[in-house]
Amino acid sequence: MSQPEANRRKKLFIEKKFQGKFIAKTVLSLIAGLVLSMGLLIYLSDDSLTADYSGGTLKIQQTTDMLLPYIIISNALAIALVAVAGVMISLVYSHRIAGPLYRFEKDLEAIKQGDLTRRIKLRDGDQFSEMAEQINSFTDFFDTKISGLNRKLEELSALTGEFADTDYNGKLSAIHELEQRLADLRAESC
Repeated sequence: MSQPEANRRKKLFIEKKFQGKFIAKTVLSLIAGLVLSMGLLIYLSDDSLTADYSGGTLKIQQTTDMLLPYIIISNALAIALVAVAGVMISLVYSHRIAGPLYRFEKDLEAIKQGDLTRRIKLRDGDQFSEMAEQINSFTDFFDTKISGLNRKLEELSALTGEFADTDYNGKLSAIHELEQRLADLRAESC
């Protein structure tokens, strides 16, 4: 199933340094495995003899001498195929890591600047989706708290505006109401 065009990443390398190291380590690990298996095969077959009958001639020689050209050719082809496949697979998986990290960076910067309406949205299949949900819940909580505090502040500002327009008894009543609301506000903010 193809992703909608708006939801696709347009850059091949999002975090070049991270993705480059990730791909290089993956491909080098795969190549090291192939070279190790070739070395083990040569080492383990060093003490044995092999018979080859081709073209009417029977040849008996060490297994390593007979198989070495075939081992080198087959491993060279395998290394090339594994390297290409490793790069492609690593690129896909590094996207699933680097893309969300890039998104976290950008959205958290906006939240740090005071935009508590900003939410982290990741693509399906990306890593760290649980963390994005937690950060979004955290931001929702603070957005709600700050909005509530702002409403209370506006109410208190309205009360202080009314305070100037009242007589002495009205002022005392307004002071008591103001003190009560300030106490409520302090209790709520803690």
